[in-house]
Amino acid sequence: MDTASSPLTQAIPFGRGPNGEMLFVVQPGIPIDTALTHASELLDCVGAVVYESASNASEEFRPLARSAVYQLEAIRALLLASLNALAAR
Repeated sequence: MDTASSPLTQAIPFGRGPNGEMLFVVQPGIPIDTALTHASELLDCVGAVVYESASNASEEFRPLARSAVYQLEAIRALLLASLNALAAR
Protein backbone atom coordinates (compact mmCIF):
# COMPACT_ATOMS: atom_id res chain seq x y z
CA MET A 1 0.00 0.00 0.00
CA ASP A 2 1.19 3.51 -0.77
CA THR A 3 1.85 5.00 2.68
CA ALA A 4 1.71 8.51 1.22
CA SER A 5 -2.06 8.11 0.69
CA SER A 6 -2.68 6.13 3.88
CA PRO A 7 -4.55 7.79 6.73
CA LEU A 8 -2.33 8.45 9.74
CA THR A 9 -2.76 7.83 13.45
CA GLN A 10 -3.56 10.56 15.92
CA ALA A 11 -2.05 10.89 19.39
CA ILE A 12 -4.15 8.83 21.82
CA PRO A 13 -3.00 8.48 25.44
CA PHE A 14 -3.41 5.16 27.25
CA GLY A 15 -2.20 3.23 30.29
CA ARG A 16 -3.70 4.97 33.30
CA GLY A 17 -1.28 5.25 36.20
CA PRO A 18 -2.11 4.99 39.90
CA ASN A 19 -2.94 8.71 40.13
CA GLY A 20 -5.09 8.72 36.99
CA GLU A 21 -2.39 10.13 34.74
CA MET A 22 -1.91 8.60 31.29
CA LEU A 23 1.51 6.96 31.01
CA PHE A 24 1.78 6.27 27.27
CA VAL A 25 0.63 7.69 23.94
CA VAL A 26 0.13 6.34 20.43
CA GLN A 27 2.50 8.36 18.28
CA PRO A 28 0.76 10.55 15.71
CA GLY A 29 1.64 10.20 12.05
CA ILE A 30 1.96 6.41 11.80
CA PRO A 31 0.29 4.98 8.67
CA ILE A 32 -2.96 3.25 9.64
CA ASP A 33 -1.99 -0.02 7.95
CA THR A 34 1.22 -0.11 10.00
CA ALA A 35 -0.69 0.61 13.21
CA LEU A 36 -3.31 -2.06 12.44
CA THR A 37 -0.61 -4.62 11.64
CA HIS A 38 1.07 -3.92 14.96
CA ALA A 39 -2.27 -4.09 16.77
CA SER A 40 -2.84 -7.49 15.18
CA GLU A 41 0.55 -8.69 16.42
CA LEU A 42 -0.21 -7.41 19.93
CA LEU A 43 -3.56 -9.18 19.78
CA ASP A 44 -1.76 -12.44 18.98
CA CYS A 45 0.28 -11.99 22.17
CA VAL A 46 -2.82 -11.32 24.26
CA GLY A 47 -4.49 -14.28 22.58
CA ALA A 48 -1.72 -16.60 23.71
CA VAL A 49 -2.29 -15.55 27.32
CA VAL A 50 -6.07 -15.86 27.05
CA TYR A 51 -5.96 -19.26 25.32
CA GLU A 52 -3.57 -20.56 27.97
CA SER A 53 -5.79 -19.18 30.73
CA ALA A 54 -8.89 -20.74 29.16
CA SER A 55 -7.15 -24.11 28.90
CA ASN A 56 -6.04 -24.04 32.53
CA ALA A 57 -9.06 -22.36 34.13
CA SER A 58 -11.08 -24.20 36.69
CA GLU A 59 -14.41 -25.57 35.52
CA GLU A 60 -16.14 -22.66 37.27
CA PHE A 61 -14.22 -19.97 35.34
CA ARG A 62 -13.74 -21.73 31.98
CA PRO A 63 -16.86 -20.14 30.35
CA LEU A 64 -15.58 -16.67 31.29
CA ALA A 65 -12.15 -17.42 29.81
CA ARG A 66 -13.75 -18.80 26.64
CA SER A 67 -15.83 -15.65 26.25
CA ALA A 68 -12.56 -13.68 26.20
CA VAL A 69 -11.31 -16.02 23.44
CA TYR A 70 -14.39 -15.27 21.33
CA GLN A 71 -14.00 -11.53 21.88
CA LEU A 72 -10.35 -11.72 20.80
CA GLU A 73 -11.38 -13.59 17.66
CA ALA A 74 -13.93 -10.87 16.85
CA ILE A 75 -11.35 -8.12 17.36
CA ARG A 76 -8.84 -9.97 15.19
CA ALA A 77 -11.44 -10.37 12.42
CA LEU A 78 -12.19 -6.63 12.52
CA LEU A 79 -8.47 -5.80 12.33
CA LEU A 80 -7.91 -8.17 9.41
CA ALA A 81 -10.97 -6.84 7.58
CA SER A 82 -9.63 -3.30 8.03
CA LEU A 83 -6.14 -4.25 6.84
CA ASN A 84 -7.58 -6.03 3.80
CA ALA A 85 -9.73 -3.01 2.94
CA LEU A 86 -6.72 -0.71 3.18
CA ALA A 87 -4.64 -3.04 1.02
CA ALA A 88 -7.38 -3.08 -1.62
CA ARG A 89 -7.35 0.73 -1.96
